[in-house]
Amino acid sequence: MIDEDFESLHQELSDKLEDIQLLLLAGSHAEVRRQLHSLKGLAKAFGFSDFAAEVHAAEETLANVTTLQPRIDRMFRLLDAA
Repeated sequence: MIDEDFESLHQELSDKLEDIQLLLLAGSHAEVRRQLHSLKGLAKAFGFSDFAAEVHAAEETLANVTTLQPRIDRMFRLLDAA
């Protein structure tokens, strides 16, 4: 059961990251900010502290879109390593 719960959470975090990428490409920065904040809370609630820290850093750099994509790529790598 725990493995299924972890897999479900992992998939939800990954799906949210993909949604954020699409929003970023669409130029919906206000929605990207909202989704990042939600993603950070979800990650913190389930103990993904390194991932949550990276999401927080992404929130801080949202004004500079060119630095945001590498952070999203790092978030995917952190998820894959979990």
